[in-house]
Amino acid sequence: MYAALNVYGGYGLPRPFANYVVANPQLVSAFVTFVGTVDRIISAFFFKKVIDRFSEEWVRSRGGRTSVFNLSTLLAFRHKSFMWEFSEIKRWKEKRRRVWVALLVVCTTGFALMPTGVVALITPGPFTVQKEMIGDEIDIGMRSSPCARWWSEASFSPSGANCTSKPSASNNTGCQWNVLHFLGPGRGVLPMGPNGSPASNISSLSMDAFSNATDLMRSYVYNLTQQGFNANTVCEYETTSLITFTEAEAGGLDVMEYRGSCDSASGWLDLYPSPGGVPKGWYKTLASWVCESSQDHPAAKRYKIHLSLKIGEDDPLFSASNSGFINIGCTTAPLTFGLYEVTFNSSRNQFEVSRDPLPAPPASDSNSTGIFDASFRDVILSNTNAFIPLMQNSVSNMLVESVVASGVKIFQSPAGAHGEDHLKLYAAMLNGIMEYTGTAIRAQLSSASIALPTECRQIVRGYVSYQVIGWNAKPSAVYFLIPLTLANTVTLCILLYAAGKAWGKEKCGTDPTDVRSVLAAHTRRGMATANGRRADNKPDWADEVTFA
Repeated sequence: MYAALNVYGGYGLPRPFANYVVANPQLVSAFVTFVGTVDRIISAFFFKKVIDRFSEEWVRSRGGRTSVFNLSTLLAFRHKSFMWEFSEIKRWKEKRRRVWVALLVVCTTGFALMPTGVVALITPGPFTVQKEMIGDEIDIGMRSSPCARWWSEASFSPSGANCTSKPSASNNTGCQWNVLHFLGPGRGVLPMGPNGSPASNISSLSMDAFSNATDLMRSYVYNLTQQGFNANTVCEYETTSLITFTEAEAGGLDVMEYRGSCDSASGWLDLYPSPGGVPKGWYKTLASWVCESSQDHPAAKRYKIHLSLKIGEDDPLFSASNSGFINIGCTTAPLTFGLYEVTFNSSRNQFEVSRDPLPAPPASDSNSTGIFDASFRDVILSNTNAFIPLMQNSVSNMLVESVVASGVKIFQSPAGAHGEDHLKLYAAMLNGIMEYTGTAIRAQLSSASIALPTECRQIVRGYVSYQVIGWNAKPSAVYFLIPLTLANTVTLCILLYAAGKAWGKEKCGTDPTDVRSVLAAHTRRGMATANGRRADNKPDWADEVTFA
């Protein structure tokens, strides 16, 4: 059994039985204890029969004679109990007597511990199984010509960040963002799940690790190495803004149109020159404009996100010093691409991405730029700029209100304040939006109608660890097997000895362990005293017993 569990990596109970074991520990404990007790009773019965047969052949081989000590030893083994008083310990000094006493102690202890060993072996418990997982995803750092051609032909919406549809058999482009939960930054990775939701089910991930195990799992954790990026944004207040507002009307609703113009003289160009529009808010209206640096290498391009917050006179943030406008400039350092460890915990239903990227070898050609370096950054920033208007309407502004509320909770700042600490919150919000946008874009690219060339895929490796209820081979099981193995081995050896002695002979009619045979036996003194008896008037261990 131990060897089989070791070869197959353990045996897990089906989930209904596993749930019963967890829900009813007392009943399970009572049942396995009963099994251990029955096993001891059966083993003790066969051991008794073997000792009886051994006693017959052993006494017959000695011509029907034996000593009182040997007879008491046979009775002690038969009843698995200590037959002597501790006051007689001095009489155990003879070598052969010490050996028999030691064997009796070992045998008695083995049978006493047999139920404990059986219970420890057959009681089901939790154990963890770990298997390798492998899949593939789009390699954003791809540099080959087929990949560049695929990138130019693949179609996806610039507003892909607003991905809320659910996937189905007929629609495989859903992103299920409403059920994705990240513990910490998402780093722009596209979560992959073997069971579809709550992870993305549009990426290729092998189900081999989950084959024949889905019904056994109570919970599981899997770790994958996936592509992502790190957004590092720093914000500062600006005295003036390059964004201008214009009130307009569209569809019977008041809107605020805005347009920006980057400072080309300083090397900044408009990334997305089309004007934008947001619903006219009663209190807060936020506009954004993204500029890209024209002086940087494509692989190290910087961006600047300009935010202009138009505040109503009745809003707590309004003051004479700001004249109803708060202008912020946020510079984004080059988005650094890397491999991150993604962990999913089914118990918490959460994904967690490592804080820092994993070490990776440098690119073979440092002057070449992949799709991520050349275009993916621009797409992420364009979608971030398009996402900000979606976070507000005429009565609320999610981004600004989240910053103000977090400032009150974290920095204990007044509700009407907007100090230096709030800049860190704006930077964190923008980092989160960029990472979220990167994940959404990767999801849409993964579901593009144009097939992705093989050389444009990256192998994703990892492992899954899932907990099951059942039995597995542990080193401690060897210790639990000792009592059972010892008792059965001793029984087998004695049986073989008795069978060898009795081979070809008629069955002996004298059973030395039977009380009637003992009463009919004759005792002859083995050691004489002055009056022919010992001082305590008891037969000596060396006295001879003769069976008729």
